[in-house]
Amino acid sequence: MNKNEVLLGSLRLKSDPETLERFAEALERGSLYRAYEVLKEAGTTSDFPILMGNAANRVLLDAYRSVPDDWRKIVRPGDMRDFREKELIRVSEAEDLEEVREYEEVKDSTLSESREKTKLAVYARKFKISWQTVVNDDLGFIRDQPARFGRAAARLINRLVFQGILQANPTMADGLPLFHASRGNLGSEPLSETALQNAITALRRMKDDSGAEIQVFTKPPKLVVPPELEWTARKLVGSTLVPQTSIGGQILADINTLRGVAEVVVTPFLTDPNDWYLVADPTDLPCIERLFAAGPAVHPRRVDRRFPRVGQ
Repeated sequence: MNKNEVLLGSLRLKSDPETLERFAEALERGSLYRAYEVLKEAGTTSDFPILMGNAANRVLLDAYRSVPDDWRKIVRPGDMRDFREKELIRVSEAEDLEEVREYEEVKDSTLSESREKTKLAVYARKFKISWQTVVNDDLGFIRDQPARFGRAAARLINRLVFQGILQANPTMADGLPLFHASRGNLGSEPLSETALQNAITALRRMKDDSGAEIQVFTKPPKLVVPPELEWTARKLVGSTLVPQTSIGGQILADINTLRGVAEVVVTPFLTDPNDWYLVADPTDLPCIERLFAAGPAVHPRRVDRRFPRVGQ
């Protein structure tokens, strides 16, 4: 690895509290060179890459958490232990119970299942800095770089869900797209009162692979829209009254029966301004599952090289 290459990460550090406080103040002011000088004065310059790694880790993870994780509202997260291909199996509901008369034998029940294959993918970036860059970093470029990477990681997950799944409409194991007329989950109407009513009805009429009704909707489904449809969506499910007709200059209103029936999720990662989706709450019916390598979703790497001892 190039000696000027820096990767982010964390290690444990043993140093006095005063030095740590002065080091943190220097970082907050955007001067890595001053931070190094603090450690140099304390005779602990060897701790510089470790401290920098710890600070960068905290900034990266804080920035990652600062980006709205809207994907969690429609996705059930899960873990995978390794990078081998994995089968996801969904089992149907149990068949309806039947009356059993005296001396009659209880009939066997059969379950059907559907399978999808998936595997983990790795997404990463790195950035390089030289010692000269550290010394000349008056604008805080290096200080802010971990936060940029943290936000990029959070954006990626949102993009993989909203663009990579909803908008891309991938082909499933049965050879059909995720959204298809034969599944009863594909429409073409612009977002409106009637269109939303039809979508809610279709969602409640959904059946599993065995033909059994899915009656688990205890929470409002998610109405996922791009920014262009935000106010239309909020008006549909948030207004108390709906204007009806005008008589003698007076506008008559009726109760909005759609109020509260869905939770609006606005995401800029839907690029088509006319697209909208109605998705069951993942705690009721997990339609989409996003898997991560076991452990945290973001894995910073540690500082690999120690900086030189300036003037020593």
